[in-house]
Amino acid sequence: MNLIRTKKFFAILLITLSFVASCTKYSFKQTNVVFNNVIEKEKFSITNKDTSNTILSYKFNETKIKNYIKDFKTYRYNEDVASMYADAILYACIKYDIDIDIMLSLIKYESSFNSLIVHKRTGCIGATQINPTIWTKQLIEEGIIKEKKDLFSIRNNILSGAYVLNHYMQKTDSMDRALQKYYGTCNYASIYSNNVLGG
Repeated sequence: MNLIRTKKFFAILLITLSFVASCTKYSFKQTNVVFNNVIEKEKFSITNKDTSNTILSYKFNETKIKNYIKDFKTYRYNEDVASMYADAILYACIKYDIDIDIMLSLIKYESSFNSLIVHKRTGCIGATQINPTIWTKQLIEEGIIKEKKDLFSIRNNILSGAYVLNHYMQKTDSMDRALQKYYGTCNYASIYSNNVLGG
């Protein structure tokens, strides 16, 4: 009799745990609004510690990005802003097949994670320093932004930067040369590329 009760208990426990796990996955999909049906989180595998579990994989990389920003920003760190950066970076890296570390390093060197910065000489905008004169029309055609001012949005700007970097990667078939083109044609371009790739 006790054996039957024990079996029933474990069967109910197993069903309950399965239900909780499915609810957790569902709520995660609902709250993480940046991701959508076009880019499924199940395809998320850009980590050297991929657990094959969507939630853990996302959380690992989200924490990694937040820690990177925290270490860099020190006393100016803001948890909410870091979360926005993390979500935008993960989305952009999946969509345009870019390594997270490279995107983090690029943003660090381009803007020091300041989404509102405008370069005095070139007029480049935001976290990834997009040149609106060169890229606005193409980014609108791609549906990434609707107008120039959208480049001040963290999400839109990082997505734009990932698009531009991917564009150069397709042309050069080399991350080093792609980064040099991203920076522009000058003597410092190779140094910039080495810095970004070095972290």
